[in-house]
Amino acid sequence: MLLLYIGLCLANGVFAFPYIALDPAFQRDFACELEIAVSENKADAEEQSFVYQVARSGGLVRVVFSLQENLRPSAELDLLVDMGLDENIIIYDRAKGEITYIYPGFKAFVIDKQVKGRKDMMDLGFMVQAGEFDYSKKAKKACERNMTCYDITIKAKQGSGGWTGMVQESATPRFPKKGTFRNLRDGSRMRVVFSSVSLAAPKRELFKVPEGFTEYTDTTQLMIAAMESIK
Repeated sequence: MLLLYIGLCLANGVFAFPYIALDPAFQRDFACELEIAVSENKADAEEQSFVYQVARSGGLVRVVFSLQENLRPSAELDLLVDMGLDENIIIYDRAKGEITYIYPGFKAFVIDKQVKGRKDMMDLGFMVQAGEFDYSKKAKKACERNMTCYDITIKAKQGSGGWTGMVQESATPRFPKKGTFRNLRDGSRMRVVFSSVSLAAPKRELFKVPEGFTEYTDTTQLMIAAMESIK
């Protein structure tokens, strides 16, 4: 259940959003903070927000997500904090075709080496179906000063899935600032904001497992060890 809890938290954000993997604006070295606010359906005014730290260096991508900073207090969250699993660092290595899951609070990590060749892996390593989306980006004439606005459409090649919306990109540096999207299938809305943007190459140390961390063969084994540690 706790693994599912972590998975759902991540799925509500970066890994559920193919725009980041498909847009050419992200195909370079960068670091930024990404806020994603999601409403469950078109009639739901309440948003649930998630904040991520995202960085890319060549074929390496790093995503940091803190459960404590993003979720309301709950018994599940308290247990994850006690086990040291409340912060997740995910590193995708395109050359090796590996994803490393790091849990700094428990000083542990897992390497998924069965990624290369999967259809659900994109250039940035976010979990979307590669080649299964049609993507279009068209500039709009009317936009805010020093901004370029684009209409974005991401449609599944099969079925009714996808997103449509508008994104604003700053002129200096040329990078997305914010956007709004609507889910074509269920009408839910998504608002994204990019801040603290740096186009300098991130330090390579950010993409390495810290020394002294224990490697586990899979996340289930890691979870069992973390639960044993608090008994």
